[in-house]
Amino acid sequence: MPFRPLYGHHAVRARLRAAAGDGRLPASLLFQGLRGVGKQRLALWLGQYLLCERATTERLPDPCGNCQHCRYAERGVHPDLHWFFPRPRFKDKDPDVVERHAEFLRELRVPLAVKYAFLVLLALTWKFTYYAPRTMSV
Repeated sequence: MPFRPLYGHHAVRARLRAAAGDGRLPASLLFQGLRGVGKQRLALWLGQYLLCERATTERLPDPCGNCQHCRYAERGVHPDLHWFFPRPRFKDKDPDVVERHAEFLRELRVPLAVKYAFLVLLALTWKFTYYAPRTMSV
């Protein structure tokens, strides 16, 4: 059973299935299309299909849903299946919200080590969205 029900995309799934079976699937894929057409579900289906022990070896049309990899993928805890969400769009459109976060960190009542960890995470996220703002937009 796949991660989520996937409707349609029969031709695309067949091509991806054939490419995976022949070992000629590219190292990276970019799913593009209108909002709501199922790009994310198709990508998750492909991830589970590639991780499934039986699907690629027995050339099943869908992931089996019974092996350990499929069960992990369905629960969202598989270590090799990463699901990234786009950054939410804010009304202020200002990518530099450092002052707001600095005030939040000053008022936060947690140990200093946690503040540093949060600051590092914030700096990495800010740097990624500042230098490559269109990479995570929908």
